[in-house]
Amino acid sequence: MSNLVRILPSGHEFVVETDESLLVAALRSGLALEFGCSNGSCGECKGRVTQGQVRRIRFHDYALSNAEKREGTVLLCCCTADGDVTIEAGEAGGPDDIPMQKIRARLYNQETIAGEVAIVRLRVMRGQMLRFLAGQHVRLTPAGSQAADISIASCPCDGLILEFHFDSRHGGDIGSRAFAGFGKSDRFEIEGPRGHFTLDEASRRELVFVACDTAISPIKSIIEHAINLEVPQPIHLHWYTTRADGHYLHNYFRSLTDALDEFHYRAVDGAMSAESLTDLPDLGNVDVYLAGGEGFVSSARELLLAGGLPQERLFVDALNRRPAQAPPAD
Repeated sequence: MSNLVRILPSGHEFVVETDESLLVAALRSGLALEFGCSNGSCGECKGRVTQGQVRRIRFHDYALSNAEKREGTVLLCCCTADGDVTIEAGEAGGPDDIPMQKIRARLYNQETIAGEVAIVRLRVMRGQMLRFLAGQHVRLTPAGSQAADISIASCPCDGLILEFHFDSRHGGDIGSRAFAGFGKSDRFEIEGPRGHFTLDEASRRELVFVACDTAISPIKSIIEHAINLEVPQPIHLHWYTTRADGHYLHNYFRSLTDALDEFHYRAVDGAMSAESLTDLPDLGNVDVYLAGGEGFVSSARELLLAGGLPQERLFVDALNRRPAQAPPAD
């Protein structure tokens, strides 16, 4: 049985299934509710029920005060809805509302594609969960290795399993270890989130995503987030690669094309050109999210702006993966 949940003051709504926690349902629907541990230990996912009834589905260690209980305060990670409900709860309005976190993780699974791309998925340790916005990146440090800044390829709907993409050409200590294969006993420190390359959820312009090589990772995160939000406008993805067989997620994006009427995908070999602009919607009425190496981003930006895209509707991430910079000397 499904129930409708309305969040105040934002007015956002989502559906929660029987025995599904309010927090999990909200994240699955693309909402950025406040939370910490997700298991009832920290109390950061408090919400106040203003209409309807909720039911606790798991015990929590965090102790609500008697005053909070009288006011209808509950932990969203430990309750579900008994009928339609309205709840006052905090939501992130943007990257600056997300606190910096430091969590630990272990290897969940990994795969190497054609010896060129390594996809590594990490599971955060029990009692932890990363709160982030789609498109952001983190500082990832495997035990015994140098830290690197890397984009999150998975969406915020699951902060327990985090996905990262490594390009064999980037090298570095962490990249070498990714292609050699991490071990089940390896542990990782994740610090973040960082960055402002996130979806403008208030915009109703058509969405155009342009990525090169493994810079598809933050784009993938944002696209999955937009789909969870059920955005009404069309989504266009143009994925450029600089090597043969570089579209390592081709089947995945083709499946989205088959499943969603308003999702359009084009795989392109080589660099972006002026001719490729003819395959895009009217640039005067779109938001463009551009991700890639500095050279690709620079040339693509020039082409897009010359083609009529307003500067303020261009969102850029020129970072995919690089060694973390040491802090400046005093």
